[in-house]
Amino acid sequence: WSSGCSDNCELLAELHESVSISKLSNDASNISDRNEMLAGAVVCCYSYSIENNFDLNQIILEKVEYNKHRSDHKRENREKPFGKKY
Repeated sequence: WSSGCSDNCELLAELHESVSISKLSNDASNISDRNEMLAGAVVCCYSYSIENNFDLNQIILEKVEYNKHRSDHKRENREKPFGKKY
């Protein structure tokens, strides 16, 4: 999962750049660019987790489980006038 970055600051800068470019590429003519940038962002996240000794897979699983039980993530609450939007 190495992206070639030498430290945390570089990894975070690369992550920010990948996400920003993917947002700019979010139209039908640039889908492959967007996908490549999003994949790069995921690689940065895994590189960061490895360099900082935490299990990103486990953190993601815990977050998904936590979100299953959040009232603001339930469809009926999101549809309310001031509900959290998708």
